[in-house]
Amino acid sequence: MFGVSGRIWPAGLPNSSQVPGLYNSTLWALPLSASQRIAVRQYFGAEVEHSRIVSFLKGTDSGVQSDNIFPFYTIYSQKL
Repeated sequence: MFGVSGRIWPAGLPNSSQVPGLYNSTLWALPLSASQRIAVRQYFGAEVEHSRIVSFLKGTDSGVQSDNIFPFYTIYSQKL
């Protein structure tokens, strides 16, 4: 199975003295996931996420990018 989704969070922080460096920031992420059935009720997979945070300070703008991998193993119990 494959899956794709996207997320955008406007982190509008109007008071820059409360959170220095994140004034009017935006965060977006694009996770991609895949899983493979390895037995009748067992799946193994991973989600890979690329995200970027952009902050707009007065006179500057900067960004941070990150890539994360989240492996998972799922066992479904038998329904009684």
